[in-house]
Amino acid sequence: MATLWPAQAQNYQGKTLVEPRLIADTTQVQAGKPFRVGVLLKMAEGWHTYWRYPGDSGLPTKIEWTLPPGFVAGELQWPAPTVDNEDGGLQVYVYSGEVLLFATVTPPKDWNGTPVEIGAKASWLVCEKLCVPGKAELQLTIPGNQENRAEFERYEKRIPERAPSLKVEWKSTGKALEFFIAGPIGDGSETNYFPNPPDGVLVGHPTLQQTGNGLTVTIPLLDGSEPAKKIPGVLQTADGSFIEMVGEKTPSATQATPASTSSLTLLPALLFGFIGGLILNLMPCVLPVISLKMFSFVKQAGESRQRVFRLGLAFAGGMFAWFLGIGVVLLILRSTGREISWAQQFQNPWFNIGIAVLIFLFALNLLGVYEITLPGSATTKLDDTGDGYGGAFFQGVFATILGTPCTAPYLGTTLAFALTQPAPALLSVFAAIALGMSAPYLLLCANPGWMRFLPKPGLWMVRLKEFMGFLLLATLLWFVWIVGRQLGIDAIVFLGALLLLCGLGAWIYGAFLTPVASPGSRRFGVIALLVVLGGIAVTLGWFRPVKETPVGQKSFAAELDRALAGERIVFVDFTADWCLSCKVNKRVAIDSAAVQQVFREKNVLFLEGDWTNGDPEITRVLKQYGRAGVPLYLIYPADRSRPAVVLPELLTPQTVLDALGRL
Repeated sequence: MATLWPAQAQNYQGKTLVEPRLIADTTQVQAGKPFRVGVLLKMAEGWHTYWRYPGDSGLPTKIEWTLPPGFVAGELQWPAPTVDNEDGGLQVYVYSGEVLLFATVTPPKDWNGTPVEIGAKASWLVCEKLCVPGKAELQLTIPGNQENRAEFERYEKRIPERAPSLKVEWKSTGKALEFFIAGPIGDGSETNYFPNPPDGVLVGHPTLQQTGNGLTVTIPLLDGSEPAKKIPGVLQTADGSFIEMVGEKTPSATQATPASTSSLTLLPALLFGFIGGLILNLMPCVLPVISLKMFSFVKQAGESRQRVFRLGLAFAGGMFAWFLGIGVVLLILRSTGREISWAQQFQNPWFNIGIAVLIFLFALNLLGVYEITLPGSATTKLDDTGDGYGGAFFQGVFATILGTPCTAPYLGTTLAFALTQPAPALLSVFAAIALGMSAPYLLLCANPGWMRFLPKPGLWMVRLKEFMGFLLLATLLWFVWIVGRQLGIDAIVFLGALLLLCGLGAWIYGAFLTPVASPGSRRFGVIALLVVLGGIAVTLGWFRPVKETPVGQKSFAAELDRALAGERIVFVDFTADWCLSCKVNKRVAIDSAAVQQVFREKNVLFLEGDWTNGDPEITRVLKQYGRAGVPLYLIYPADRSRPAVVLPELLTPQTVLDALGRL
């Protein structure tokens, strides 16, 4: 008999929002004979979960199966959804009341007939006026005491029919795709089309028009969308049947694209990437490290031309290594079906904790707490005393790590384009950005004679080096604040303890483990350093970060819906705590007295889209406007029939005032 494990209902303020169950359509499993299992979600009245393509907001339900060895699960079956038109003109595809998402499981032909245990990890987003994420781990043992064939048969009727005998003609009208189906499909008021666009293809709301000899479906393509020849989806006909429409994405970005002023091809993207990388040197994120590099140039001014040039190449190599490395990581993530975006590593608090430790150790080095020394032979080979090739390479990597949170002008749309391209194009654009960012240093190193304009070396360099250490400590404060915003006050205490132990370890290394230290001092230093490392391990084991969406937190889409439901001008600031250029724009432009005065005069409603920990709804809006990351600034006019105004990445008060003045 099948055993259904206790369901894990999702409760919110004493109300059950979703009751999940794992069910099967059989009570007996036979070798080689397929059967079906599914996750049945029962939603509270007025609440809904989302289809595989949620529409303008929301998230699709995810299910991960755990099967016995040799068992194979087929594709997840999605019953056709219903359309929900929400406030603000948003359209979503949802399930209300109840839905069964299921798959066919095939046992091996040599299965021995022992009881079968099946697991399912399900996660969903359930929404009404607010959205609440939910998840459950369900298990089922077969044989069981109940056959649920009726539930499967009921939802099987809403599974779209594949390969129907219909004559379908697709064509592009520039900013939209249309297909025509000849024959009686039904009255247009009773038919629907649920689009399921592939990644990178952004679509608007389909419209359907019934004519005398067939049905025409028009699907708008939004600005920033990749070109496409067809948009897959599900057509609901008037007789209640559902037809799976197979789509086809245009294989190459160089082929015909819809007429759109915001479309981008590879060659302009490479140029914009180079210019954006060049401007990235002026962003506040990288200034602490760039100043260190200028300090190195001063030291190198008296060295040979060849050595100076090689140091410049090593610095540029660090930049290329980081950009291409992050490109490869993004490609790997994309291949697994995950959403990718620029600077998303800063959404991981552990990454920020690691960078904070790195900055702290770097600052202690500049302040003279310790020096990195290698054995003589290694030093000769690597010349890695912090000012050699290894040090220059590391500085290049470090500069780009700190520069990643910023998106300079030209970079926003360029990165959005690159992240949707095949691997060669994506890596080419990232290499162009690295070339642009490293170009000034390569030019300076190729012409070391220009360094004569720099100050002569002297004691002032030691003081400047120590001062740079304090600049890095200021950068460290920024990361401590970011980690605190992501994980709370406990994380700040944890990070403080971790930095204290790392600082103690650096001091022990610099005081007792130098090449000139006595054997007794070195033995003491090794023992003390091991004790400190043990303390670091205990600290890391003690702290468990928690990064979950608080239950009951309103979704960004819901907040935007409510804002757009009114008649006020809406200013949306898409930002993140780790985005320093976002903070500079906020302080210099948005919070300026002149802009705030106009906000009051025009009764502007200010809304913030916080992307610090990542938010799929905000990511969707960023993609819709052709951006791969923050900042993004949108101004929605009070006349909702007019499109939103997109402001540039770098703001001045006058930029905002001019945009508001045109409304």
